[in-house]
Amino acid sequence: MSISKIISSIFLVAYAILFINIMYSIIQTQEGFAYPIWIQILLGLSFLAVALLNFTNKRYIFGGVLASAVLMLGISIIVTSMP
Repeated sequence: MSISKIISSIFLVAYAILFINIMYSIIQTQEGFAYPIWIQILLGLSFLAVALLNFTNKRYIFGGVLASAVLMLGISIIVTSMP
Protein backbone atom coordinates (compact mmCIF):
# COMPACT_ATOMS: atom_id res chain seq x y z
CA MET A 1 0.00 0.00 0.00
CA SER A 2 1.41 3.37 -0.98
CA ILE A 3 1.89 6.33 1.33
CA SER A 4 -0.76 8.38 -0.46
CA LYS A 5 -3.40 5.68 0.07
CA ILE A 6 -2.50 5.43 3.75
CA ILE A 7 -2.75 9.19 4.20
CA SER A 8 -6.03 9.29 2.27
CA SER A 9 -7.43 6.53 4.45
CA ILE A 10 -6.42 8.35 7.62
CA PHE A 11 -8.09 11.56 6.44
CA LEU A 12 -11.24 9.70 5.41
CA VAL A 13 -11.49 8.06 8.83
CA ALA A 14 -10.97 11.43 10.52
CA TYR A 15 -13.63 12.99 8.28
CA ALA A 16 -16.05 10.17 9.06
CA ILE A 17 -15.55 10.66 12.79
CA LEU A 18 -16.10 14.42 12.50
CA PHE A 19 -19.15 13.91 10.27
CA ILE A 20 -20.74 11.50 12.74
CA ASN A 21 -19.99 13.87 15.62
CA ILE A 22 -21.57 16.85 13.85
CA MET A 23 -24.65 14.84 12.85
CA TYR A 24 -25.04 13.55 16.42
CA SER A 25 -24.70 17.09 17.78
CA ILE A 26 -27.30 18.47 15.36
CA ILE A 27 -29.79 15.74 16.22
CA GLN A 28 -29.19 15.85 19.99
CA THR A 29 -29.37 19.63 20.40
CA GLN A 30 -32.14 20.04 17.78
CA GLU A 31 -30.27 23.07 16.42
CA GLY A 32 -29.18 23.31 12.83
CA PHE A 33 -26.62 25.64 11.33
CA ALA A 34 -27.00 29.34 12.15
CA TYR A 35 -27.80 30.33 8.58
CA PRO A 36 -31.17 31.21 7.09
CA ILE A 37 -32.90 28.25 5.47
CA TRP A 38 -32.67 29.73 1.97
CA ILE A 39 -28.87 29.93 2.25
CA GLN A 40 -28.74 26.34 3.48
CA ILE A 41 -30.86 25.26 0.50
CA LEU A 42 -28.57 27.10 -1.93
CA LEU A 43 -25.50 25.53 -0.31
CA GLY A 44 -27.09 22.09 -0.48
CA LEU A 45 -27.94 22.48 -4.16
CA SER A 46 -24.44 23.74 -4.92
CA PHE A 47 -22.81 20.83 -3.06
CA LEU A 48 -25.17 18.41 -4.81
CA ALA A 49 -24.26 19.75 -8.26
CA VAL A 50 -20.53 19.51 -7.56
CA ALA A 51 -20.95 16.04 -6.01
CA LEU A 52 -22.76 14.78 -9.11
CA LEU A 53 -20.05 16.28 -11.30
CA ASN A 54 -17.38 14.48 -9.27
CA PHE A 55 -19.26 11.18 -9.48
CA THR A 56 -19.57 11.49 -13.27
CA ASN A 57 -15.83 12.20 -13.50
CA LYS A 58 -15.13 9.10 -11.36
CA ARG A 59 -13.77 11.06 -8.42
CA TYR A 60 -15.71 9.07 -5.87
CA ILE A 61 -13.96 10.28 -2.73
CA PHE A 62 -14.67 13.95 -3.41
CA GLY A 63 -18.18 13.07 -4.53
CA GLY A 64 -18.78 11.15 -1.31
CA VAL A 65 -17.51 13.97 0.86
CA LEU A 66 -19.74 16.47 -0.93
CA ALA A 67 -22.71 14.10 -0.78
CA SER A 68 -22.22 13.84 2.98
CA ALA A 69 -22.24 17.66 3.14
CA VAL A 70 -25.58 17.60 1.29
CA LEU A 71 -26.88 15.10 3.84
CA MET A 72 -25.65 17.28 6.71
CA LEU A 73 -27.33 20.37 5.27
CA GLY A 74 -30.54 18.41 4.67
CA ILE A 75 -30.66 17.33 8.30
CA SER A 76 -29.91 20.90 9.39
CA ILE A 77 -32.76 22.23 7.23
CA ILE A 78 -35.18 19.68 8.66
CA VAL A 79 -34.14 20.43 12.25
CA THR A 80 -34.20 24.21 11.69
CA SER A 81 -37.64 24.20 10.09
CA MET A 82 -39.25 22.14 12.87
CA PRO A 83 -41.05 24.19 15.55
